[in-house]
Amino acid sequence: MKLSKILDKLNDILDDDRRQQLKEIDSLKVSIKRLKKKQKEFTELCNKESDNKQREKLQGKIDIARAQRKKGLKLLQSLKKELDECKKTG
Repeated sequence: MKLSKILDKLNDILDDDRRQQLKEIDSLKVSIKRLKKKQKEFTELCNKESDNKQREKLQGKIDIARAQRKKGLKLLQSLKKELDECKKTG
């Protein structure tokens, strides 16, 4: 096999990885936006709620949404960093 064919195959493999990473990044962005929207909804409901038990439940949901968003943002940053490193080497 000639060097040019090997390089073409290698580029195809790398492009597939990049496409997959971009899909993951886009999907993660959508999920983070949804979590932010849910967190905002729970906060608004919590502010309107007068029953303490209901407020505690809503606060728990707010805390969970916040924690999941933080995890998602960390993952998003690492994926972007990984993608940038691939672009620099490729």
